[in-house]
Amino acid sequence: LLSLAVRSKNVELTRDLLKGGADVQWCDKDGNTLAHLVVTVLQDTSEELVDGFLKLLGQHHAPLQKQNKAKKSPFESILHSAFGWNWLHKY
Repeated sequence: LLSLAVRSKNVELTRDLLKGGADVQWCDKDGNTLAHLVVTVLQDTSEELVDGFLKLLGQHHAPLQKQNKAKKSPFESILHSAFGWNWLHKY
């Protein structure tokens, strides 16, 4: 359900699920975490939305640097998009 909330771009539902004890360690069959999901699924949205999701996940101690089975962290994954270069430039 948590991954569906992220895919739906629903920050409030994601927040409520995390507060309710949803598993922040979730990953899919390819080892992609919620942070991977945020940077790939939401890359066509605003930087503020991506920032909001990542901050929310970080506040709940979700793994933000964990590599997937392809040995890519969420931040390495985002580098493969034009969005990523613009987004990472501000940090």
